[in-house]
Amino acid sequence: FLMVGERVSEVSDVLPRMVNEGHELGNHTMTHPMSRLTHLDAATVRDEVESNSELIESYTGQKPTVMRPVAAASTTRSRSR
Repeated sequence: FLMVGERVSEVSDVLPRMVNEGHELGNHTMTHPMSRLTHLDAATVRDEVESNSELIESYTGQKPTVMRPVAAASTTRSRSR
């Protein structure tokens, strides 16, 4: 299941059960920006992903291991830390 952070609280009561039943919870960004991640600066992209991973972990005890970008859009832009 690909989780959008803004919606996680709506299903937070079933998240532990989903994980216990063997379902994988993936990161689909915190706010699902319709501008796509390819149009955002690196710091904003990092926040979209990291904040949602931390939120999912707070409910399930584990961070997502997969991430699907909005509209499956990607770029070859290098990562900066």
